[in-house]
Amino acid sequence: MPTLDPFPAGLVSLLTDCMDSLASLLARSASALCNPLLSPHSPPAFDTPPPVLLPAPPSEDSAAAISAAPAAASGVGATNLPPSAPLLQWLLLPDSLAPLLAAAHSAYNALPTLETSEKCMILLPVACYWIYSTILFVLSWLRLTSVELHRIPTDQKMRPANRVTVAHVLQRVAVQHAIQIAVAYGLAVGMREDNMSTRPVEHPLLFVAKIIIASIMLDTYQYWMHRWMHTNRWLYRNFHSVHHELTVLYAFGALYNHPLEGLLMDTVGSGLPTLVLDMHPWTATAFFCSATLKTVDDHCGYALPWDPLQTLFRNNAVYHDIHHWGKGRMYNFSQPFFTFWDVWMGTDYEIAMQKQAAAKAQRSGANEEVFSAAVAAEPPMTIVTPSRRGPSEPADGGVARRRVVSKTLQVADDINPVNAPPSPTLSCSDCSNDSAIGSSCGDWEAERAAEKACDDRNASHIVESDPWQLPAATRT
Repeated sequence: MPTLDPFPAGLVSLLTDCMDSLASLLARSASALCNPLLSPHSPPAFDTPPPVLLPAPPSEDSAAAISAAPAAASGVGATNLPPSAPLLQWLLLPDSLAPLLAAAHSAYNALPTLETSEKCMILLPVACYWIYSTILFVLSWLRLTSVELHRIPTDQKMRPANRVTVAHVLQRVAVQHAIQIAVAYGLAVGMREDNMSTRPVEHPLLFVAKIIIASIMLDTYQYWMHRWMHTNRWLYRNFHSVHHELTVLYAFGALYNHPLEGLLMDTVGSGLPTLVLDMHPWTATAFFCSATLKTVDDHCGYALPWDPLQTLFRNNAVYHDIHHWGKGRMYNFSQPFFTFWDVWMGTDYEIAMQKQAAAKAQRSGANEEVFSAAVAAEPPMTIVTPSRRGPSEPADGGVARRRVVSKTLQVADDINPVNAPPSPTLSCSDCSNDSAIGSSCGDWEAERAAEKACDDRNASHIVESDPWQLPAATRT
C-alpha cells in the first residue's frame, strides 16, 4: 500500500532554509540601500566610517571553512558548531551558547525519524482539541440566539460559580498537552516496529472493530478511576477537586486537571487500548481524535440538537453537567462514550432518582395500608361522659391507641426501609435543583428530615382526632 511522503528530515534543517532565504533577502536590501553612499566619486558626508555591509550567508560548501575560522575581533563567534548549521554560524552567537545549541542539534539528529502516521498520532489529537474548543468557545462568546436557546441552565441560586479564570485553565491544559506529547513520542519511539514504513492499515471492518473495543476499554478504565477519585477523599481533595473547580462548563475546561490526574486518566487511559490491540498509527489517530472531540463536546455547556455526538450518545453534555455540581457529583461517572457502567453499578443519576421516587410512593402507600389495617383491628370503644366510664372502655384507652399508631408507623418504616444514595465527597448543601433535567437535587438528609416531619404531623393528627384524647367538655 503506498504511503504518504514523510515530513522534512529535520525541523532544524527546515528552519535553517527559511532563515537563509530571509537573510539573503535582507542582505540584498541593505546592499541596495547602502551602495549609493559608497560611490568613490562622492565621499561620505560624515566623518564617521562608512557603514559595513552585512555579509551574505555562507553556502553549504563553505560551512566547514567558516567553522574553522577564528573568532571576530569583537569577541563573539560561532565556533565548534557542526558543519550542518551555517545559520547558527552566520548569526554570530556567543561562545557560551554555541556548545548548547550544537548539542541540541546533534541530539535532534540522533532521534529516529517517524512516519507521517506516527506524527499525526502524536500531534493531531492536540490540534483537534484546540480547534474544536475554540469554535465552541467563540459560539458561546457570540451569544447567538439559535445557540443560546440550547444552553444548559446554570443560573440556579445554590450553584457555585467557577473558581478559576479562563487563562488559568488554558495554562493547565497546555501543560497536560506537553506531557501528553512527550509520553506519546516516547511510546512511538519505544514501541516502533521495524516495518512501520511498510505496515498496511487494518481492513475497514477490523479498523472499526478496534475503535469500538478500544472505546469500551477506555470507558471501563475511566469509570473505575473516576469513581475511585470521588470515593477516596484524599484523592479527591488533592487531585480530582481541581477538575471540579469548574461548575459551569465550557469547552476549554475539558482537560483542566491536575497534571498527575491527566497523565493517569487521559494519557494512560487512552494509550493502553492502542497498545493492547496493536493499532496501526492511523487507527490510533482516529481513536485519539474521536475521544478528544467527544470529551470536549461533553464539556461544551450546550445541548445542541444538531450535534451528532450528543444525539447518538446518551453520555453527552447534559449527562456530564449533572456530575459537576451538587448531589450529582456521586453519579454519572462514565466518560467519554457510553453509560453502561453507570447503569450496571447504580450510579446513573436519572435512573437512581426514578427508583427513589418509586420507593417513596410505595412507602407512602404501604404506610396507609398498614395503618388502615391496624385501625380496623382495634376493638370498638364506647364514648361516655366524664361522670362515668363505660364497661368496655380501657383504663388507658388514649395511651394504648397512641402506642398502636406509633407502632404501626414504625412497622411501616421497617417494611419499607429507605436506602439513601451515597453522599458526595463535598457537602451537598450547595444545591437545591438539578441543572439539566430540573429534578430535585437537594440535600438528602434535609429531604429525609422533611419527610419524617410529615410523618410526625400525620401521627399527631391521628392522635388528636382520637375522642378519648379530646377535652372533657367536648365529649358527648
